[in-house]
Amino acid sequence: EKVFLRKYPRPAKRSGPLFRVREAKEREFDTPGAMLLWEELRDLRLKIAREKDLPPFTIFHDSTLKEMVNYLPQSLAEMSHVYGVGERKLEAYGTQFLEVILHHIREYGFPDDPS
Repeated sequence: EKVFLRKYPRPAKRSGPLFRVREAKEREFDTPGAMLLWEELRDLRLKIAREKDLPPFTIFHDSTLKEMVNYLPQSLAEMSHVYGVGERKLEAYGTQFLEVILHHIREYGFPDDPS
């Protein structure tokens, strides 16, 4: 019996990086204040994750933190409407993340404030 094998061409080498670079993340926010809040929320998430010996994304995913930055919830009720914030995570982490957001608003105001 004859066996025929097909030879596939090698895939082309990638010219760019395999992972997104940090600058791409920075362009996702339109103001320096939003980028600062993003970093503050990520720092808090990392601190909690290290205390609990968990990967940071199990606390909140990046997309959840981005929604917090974009919507700026000002109460636990508002935060409960953020994608990725369920009842359990709201109870476990909501107050800590809300404090960071409220402090940021007091310090820098809202992004569309003229002051």
